[in-house]
Amino acid sequence: MTTRIGVAACLSAIVLCSVAQLSAGSAGTEKVKKRKGMEMPSQLATGSLEMKVTNRKHFMLPSQPVPLLLEFGSFQVVDFERGWTRTSGTGAEPTHLTVVSGDARQGYHFRLVSTATPEEPPWSCGCAAVGSASTLKRSTERSEIRIPLSAQGRLYCTLDRGDGSEPWQIDVDYGIVAGLITAYHATGSLVSGESGVTIRGTDRLAQYPKIGVQRLTGFVLYLGDDPVGAVDLIKPTVLIGPGLPDELRGPITAASAALLLFEDLTQRLDEP
Repeated sequence: MTTRIGVAACLSAIVLCSVAQLSAGSAGTEKVKKRKGMEMPSQLATGSLEMKVTNRKHFMLPSQPVPLLLEFGSFQVVDFERGWTRTSGTGAEPTHLTVVSGDARQGYHFRLVSTATPEEPPWSCGCAAVGSASTLKRSTERSEIRIPLSAQGRLYCTLDRGDGSEPWQIDVDYGIVAGLITAYHATGSLVSGESGVTIRGTDRLAQYPKIGVQRLTGFVLYLGDDPVGAVDLIKPTVLIGPGLPDELRGPITAASAALLLFEDLTQRLDEP
């Protein structure tokens, strides 16, 4: 009798232990939080090098150099300088329904250095951005309503390693698709000679992937049809995918820094 009771007790303990392990596993799965920030392709969800932006300076005067603007991973954006935003546009009188239109131009440049390989030449990056937008505006003494009608812009950058190799060029068009629900988009490329990477922007968040948020939330870089990197503008982060070839790691990192510093000029143009 004692032996039977002992065996039964052991079996019961094994069953309870198994149930506890399954429960713990389920609880662990439930506690996994979904990534915040921009919506990412599933191919970049695991195995990617994720470099969060730190030490970013949020206030700077135009045309005043910033020795160290920000860091991500072992990389630093140094000697950053952004020019004045030059705008022009039409105004609107109070109590009138009218269309407000405007144009803007801006340039910025910086160097990207690596503290992990200080012996390597830094990337010199120069960018120019333009934007134009029109907004339907209804103003009264008590309220104001704005409806975006159109917005389009272009970002162009030159990335030079300074070692005699051919520079890389970023060329991205961005804007909105106006309608009942305004959608933001961006398409472009990173090119040097015969080598090229596609750049696509998104206006979606990881937590709400079916709804746009009225602005670009980040960029994904593709080699062919495969995502190999991303730049999150919401939770400022640079991601390098596991499938990125070694020879493209430098250009992709420099391009990511340039895209990380992107500012949508069209969102400044609904004021006269």
